[in-house]
Amino acid sequence: MKYIPLSSTTLKFAFTAMLLAVLFVLNLFVGSVNIPFDDVVSILFTGRCNNEAFTFIVLHSRMPQAVTALLCGGSLAVAGLMLQTTFHNHLADPSILGISSGASLGVAVVLLCFGGTTLAIVGKGWVVIIVAALLGSMLVLGILLMLATFITNELLLLIVGIVISFLTSSCITLLNYFANEQGVHSYILWGMGSFGSVTTEQLPIFVVFTVVGWILSVALVKPLNALLLGNNYARNLGVNIKLTYQLLLVATGLLTAVTTAFCGPISFIGLAVPHLARIALRSSHHNTLLPFTLLCGSMVALLCNFLCVLPGKGTTLPVNAVTPIIGVPVILYVILSGYRNRISLSFGRKISPSSTNVNHAGILSAVNLTIGYGKKVVASDINLRFEKGELVCLLGRNGAGKSTLLRTLSGFLKPIKGSVFLKETDINKLSFRQISKFIGVVLTDKVQVDNITVEQVVSFGRQPHTGYFGRLSNRDERQKTMIAKALTQECEVLILDEPTAFLDEQSQLDIMLLLKHIAHNEHKLVILSTHQSDLANEHADRIVKI
Repeated sequence: MKYIPLSSTTLKFAFTAMLLAVLFVLNLFVGSVNIPFDDVVSILFTGRCNNEAFTFIVLHSRMPQAVTALLCGGSLAVAGLMLQTTFHNHLADPSILGISSGASLGVAVVLLCFGGTTLAIVGKGWVVIIVAALLGSMLVLGILLMLATFITNELLLLIVGIVISFLTSSCITLLNYFANEQGVHSYILWGMGSFGSVTTEQLPIFVVFTVVGWILSVALVKPLNALLLGNNYARNLGVNIKLTYQLLLVATGLLTAVTTAFCGPISFIGLAVPHLARIALRSSHHNTLLPFTLLCGSMVALLCNFLCVLPGKGTTLPVNAVTPIIGVPVILYVILSGYRNRISLSFGRKISPSSTNVNHAGILSAVNLTIGYGKKVVASDINLRFEKGELVCLLGRNGAGKSTLLRTLSGFLKPIKGSVFLKETDINKLSFRQISKFIGVVLTDKVQVDNITVEQVVSFGRQPHTGYFGRLSNRDERQKTMIAKALTQECEVLILDEPTAFLDEQSQLDIMLLLKHIAHNEHKLVILSTHQSDLANEHADRIVKI
């Protein structure tokens, strides 16, 4: 039999899963009440022992508590990972959008306004608290989803979440001020966080909601990979940015709301665990990073729950008293080290018409085009037609509109007037997924990606053609990598915004010769902007001056 060596990633998954199993078992055998080892074994395998109290503790306290910690840790870690990827911010976590604060506000209304009165009348107090937390979370989530239809900028959405957090905190402070002693005490205990608040009766409900959130998160792996390169590259790879943001908000909102409702606002797991997973796995590819983060989150939560009961003698510490012990060192490491493995991918008026009556039968054409931003016109009266097999260079001073024209031809910007035609179809009538099969781009956008290989970046170009399952040292390699990414899209049009910028003379020549080879030998239309007029005059089949 041929020996097939296991990859380092497989070994890391296996080791983490083994640690997870060990911690789960430890949570069953160790608790604030000392139960003999033989009795725990008897209870787990037969469901009973000589002491009925021990049986109840193991099956109805420790077991649901361990399962809750496993699910809660995985949920918060996955939610934190998705938010950090979406907002390109390593300090984003589930509480940053105000969803946890919304849940806290819902619970505060019940506990601080009514104290124990309402809970006593209803009989099942946990139902009231959970419903209140879910309603508070869903209220904030609804506001964010509504705003997400108008706001596609991730930084603005992040700021909105922070503002909502401040607003809910203010409301909670007012409720605390006017509440009675019993209400304040109940709310403080809930706010400390506990995995032991989920009973055997509540556990199936908790499991169902959590698994639904996990499934939705796994379904978002592909767009999350594209978002690593930034919104513009993601659009060019066929990702619907607005829909993706909405689904991400639903997934993170559901996971955070359910966890907060049942266990209270658990801190640091969603913030620190994604960094632990990246450091251990040394990859940012979500096909492996997301499930590994889920495992790490569950493992950390079980470890925290185990540490909470170590004092013994019937004493259990609040979860939020333990999570900072793990979370703070990780965050300090991230801030102080600046991620040593960080890879920064830096890619880095009137146009004279070629014909006043352009036949837009070419693969890409512009007819009576006026380009700009909003009502600000950058260039007008543009009539161009491009054919496959051409290397076209745009020449012009800074601010003349080269990048604006390229972004309009790519479909990123809508023209102020006129039309862009891709294979005789108005490009604005096509979805980004349809455009992604014909046009690949290399932009000047600065992209930061942690722990990702050249092969993985290039493989992102296959996203328009695949189903669910698709280290750079200098600028020359980065540009060639992004060109390779665009080529794997199998597009007929390649648009590049200053691909030779910041390169030495030899690298500029290499890139230009490569693009000329692609245009002629691969029979593709290549359009690029450049300031190197000598290279353009020598190698371009056609020059458009701006």
